[in-house]
Amino acid sequence: QRLLQVGHLALQLQGLVLREAVTDEPQVIELVNKSESPIFSIDVSVKGKIDGSAVISLSGYGKAEVEGDFDWSYKGDWYSDTATIEYEPIDAKNGELIIQYKFYEL
Repeated sequence: QRLLQVGHLALQLQGLVLREAVTDEPQVIELVNKSESPIFSIDVSVKGKIDGSAVISLSGYGKAEVEGDFDWSYKGDWYSDTATIEYEPIDAKNGELIIQYKFYEL
């Protein structure tokens, strides 16, 4: 597998993987499909290690509270070529998220 390292992001060229450092500030991470084909589904997996707890969601869907070492996922119908991961720390101050996602096209 070929990885393209850009700052703290690691982009896997088959499927997409983002590596994000997180702090005690809320973060919004945008996921973008650059193809022009219509989208019908999305599959997102977020694995992380944080030093407390936080709330994570995908464009407001699948909202869940996570803590410590966690593995959160969302798979379902999706009709947009963008999505956002929302990370809202409750008491977490540091950590890392590894986000793997795929948009499914017609």
